[in-house]
Amino acid sequence: MKKMHRVMLTAAAAGLLLFTGCGKEKESEPETPQNVEVSVETEDAGTTEPVAEAKEETTGVVDIKSIGDALRNEITYQDELSALDLETAAMFLSFGDAQIADAVIYESTGATAEEIVVLSCASEEDAKKAVKALENRVEEQKEAYEDYVPEELKKLSHPVIRQKGTVAVLSVSDEPEKAEEILGQYLP
Repeated sequence: MKKMHRVMLTAAAAGLLLFTGCGKEKESEPETPQNVEVSVETEDAGTTEPVAEAKEETTGVVDIKSIGDALRNEITYQDELSALDLETAAMFLSFGDAQIADAVIYESTGATAEEIVVLSCASEEDAKKAVKALENRVEEQKEAYEDYVPEELKKLSHPVIRQKGTVAVLSVSDEPEKAEEILGQYLP
């Protein structure tokens, strides 16, 4: 009797897991709003006018994937950029004790110094530490490319490094002005 009771409990638990989705891999990311238009009523006719367009989720968290994708797709690169996970990138981006919550990183093949690093940090203090790590990365790249591919020093002399709130960004390309323009849209 005890054995049958145990079998029934096990079957019930397995059924519960199936119905609740425990153990099931996430199939797709939920869609989040990326463009939030804020309007304000004017005194004259009670009409609304757009005040500002914010490229962030309604929770106030910046969508780093959109920033990374915009930098990758709207700038022309000489080299092929490949996505890297944070763990791999942390091997050459010395973040020290900065707490990185999420990252979007694109790295060149090494033939150029082109790269994109967009980090969502745990706090503003962590973002400031991450900016220091990104600045150090650029300096290390300058030393590495000085003799290897000296033409890349032009890109490395004009990196775009930006920090706003908990987000830190590095863009190395031939189009720093375009990178600044893109970041101005996402991190005003």
